[in-house]
Amino acid sequence: MWNYIKIELRRGFWNRNMLWALLAVLLISFGQIALDVFPMLQYLKPITADTPAKEILFPHTVFEKGICFNQSSSLTYYFYMILPIFCALPFGGVLFHDWKKGYTKNVFTKTPKVNYYVSQYVTAFLTAGVISLVPAVINTLVTALLLPSTLPYPGIGYVGIFSDSLLATVYYTNPYLYLIIYLVIDFVLFGLLNTMALSFSYFLKSEFSVVMFPFLIFQFLYFFGVFLNVGNWSLFAVTIPTQPEGNVSWITIVAYLILMLLIDVFAIWKYVQRKDHYE
Repeated sequence: MWNYIKIELRRGFWNRNMLWALLAVLLISFGQIALDVFPMLQYLKPITADTPAKEILFPHTVFEKGICFNQSSSLTYYFYMILPIFCALPFGGVLFHDWKKGYTKNVFTKTPKVNYYVSQYVTAFLTAGVISLVPAVINTLVTALLLPSTLPYPGIGYVGIFSDSLLATVYYTNPYLYLIIYLVIDFVLFGLLNTMALSFSYFLKSEFSVVMFPFLIFQFLYFFGVFLNVGNWSLFAVTIPTQPEGNVSWITIVAYLILMLLIDVFAIWKYVQRKDHYE
């Protein structure tokens, strides 16, 4: 199985769609820096003994203006809203494509079905996780070169992390640790969300609909949650570090993890048990 996972990982990471997806998310990431970070440089004036007290302001920081934290930027929200599309581009539609092109006929003569399907899911998970991780990390590093990493001040009101927010104590005492924890959460959740494209490929009619399926799930959960006044249960509320809907809990995160894992395990079992027409 491990050898076939390596084969699928090469297919997933060394392809044109992966390149385009990375370029797209990095373009958004650098665009956010140009629009939201560079304008703040004019306010970074040195403080001397002669500086009037009224001119001493709390500085704009990484933990306020980075793409993961900027609550006032529409780019932050749009980035996380459309991120499932870019996560699905490299490998979300490969299983459907392999079925349609007859690639699996050749594969199943050389390796057990379970090896192929597990490899597909592992690769879909990892490619999506990387797409969600890379732009956030690079954006944070570049922003840290331009703005100070001053600890957030609870009363400043620049970000939406309140005392009852998830990991609020971590954010105000060690914001980089907070970011790392959230990046791990996003890696796992976006990775598992991308595997939903594989689990429902059998019911969809085109490769385009397969690739768009994680995005549709993401949007449906958000708008349905807002409609029912439980927007904090949506994947959007869980994955964005600014916690725009508030009251995010570990229970919601764990529930999504368990639900998507169960769907994946059941789908793999059904795919392995399915008799193809050439068998």
